[in-house]
Amino acid sequence: MWNRIVSKCAAYGKRLRELLGGRWLLLLAGIAGISLVLLGSCEGTKTTENSAFDGSSPSILDYADQMEAEAEALCRRVRGVGDVKVSITLEEGERYTYSGSHVTSSVFPSVRGVAVVCEGGGRDGVRQEITELLCALYHIGANRVHVSPMK
Repeated sequence: MWNRIVSKCAAYGKRLRELLGGRWLLLLAGIAGISLVLLGSCEGTKTTENSAFDGSSPSILDYADQMEAEAEALCRRVRGVGDVKVSITLEEGERYTYSGSHVTSSVFPSVRGVAVVCEGGGRDGVRQEITELLCALYHIGANRVHVSPMK
């Protein structure tokens, strides 16, 4: 039985070499290269990210809540602000870096925009101070911060 399998494989190999001529080594090298690429993509380090913030991860919710609380505390300390409410929009979901099947690190999303409603939000000086404060805090442009007066 084993001899018959070996002879069939040898016959197929001979026929393949005849069909390909001198290019059979090139085909074999190509197959080996593709195999290595496919095997290499299964292991190693890769990064994935959630395409949108869907609120399903408690760690992201905690992160956003903490950022909003810190921003509110800082804004309250600015002269003329009074009562304040801050809402932060995040850029994207949390990104994970994998090594094989293990998570090696995670990066929380960056800030997309900040909305502030405060008692002093109708005064130009207060709006400017809060905007500059939040731009420096979150490394975002002034066009990503909006300050409105509270009712």
